[in-house]
Parts: sequence; structure tokens; C-alpha cells
Amino acid sequence: MTPEEQERVINDEHLRLLALFHYISGGIMLSFSVMFASMMMLMAIMFSSMPLHPTSGNSTPHPSDAPPTIVFVFFGMFLLVGAVLGILEIASGRCMSQRRKRLFSLIVAVPRILMFPYGTILSIFTLLVLERKSVKELYRASSGS
Repeated sequence: MTPEEQERVINDEHLRLLALFHYISGGIMLSFSVMFASMMMLMAIMFSSMPLHPTSGNSTPHPSDAPPTIVFVFFGMFLLVGAVLGILEIASGRCMSQRRKRLFSLIVAVPRILMFPYGTILSIFTLLVLERKSVKELYRASSGS
């Protein structure tokens, strides 16, 4: 086996593993966003079933009896960001397995650096592998055919 063939096999294996890890990471991110959605739903049920004034017989609503909207906004933001990042990671893994849209995979890898420790490690390896000259040529060769 020539050194070029050996390098191609190594690059193919690294890209295959990176795509697999992106699928796993995206699935975990989506499952966490579903967890935040279920927390939002449970909190909405909890706040709607609470009595207005448990100590007094007065049933007129008071402005302080409304559920704190900041909590729902907080969980909603986590839900939205988690779902978007999870979908982007799965799409990035799909692009890596098809050897297309290398720049998209690089851009998706950057925000994941903040997700210590697993996201940081995966992002660093993604950036290192996708910036190799031989991997860039592999992407160019697959886009041309």
C-alpha cells in the first residue's frame, strides 16, 4: 500500500468516526432539548394547578399569582438553542459522511467548543481533521464527481 493510499484510508476512517460522533452528540443535544420541553410542560401544569391564594378565601387573581414568565423564557431558550444545535450537528455529521460542505462542518464545530468537555474535544478533533490538506483534497475530489 502506497503512502497516499494509507493516508486516504486514515482520513476516511477519521471522517467516519467524526460523523458518528456528530450523530451521537446531536442526538444527545436533541434529547436534552426534549428534557427542557418536558420541564416547561410540567412547570406550566404545576403553576396552572396552584391555588390563587392558599391562605385566604379571596379568589380574585392578583398580578403576583401569574406564573413567572422569565422561567418559561429561560427554558424556551434552552429548548430552542438545544434543538437547533442538535439538528446542525446531525446535519454536519451527514455532510462529513458524504464528504461535502466542509465549511459548514467547520462553522458548526466552533460553538460546540464551549460545551466542555465532550464538545470541546469533538470540536478540536473536527477542526484538526477538516483542516488537513489531504482532507481538503478529499472533499474537493468528491464534490467534483
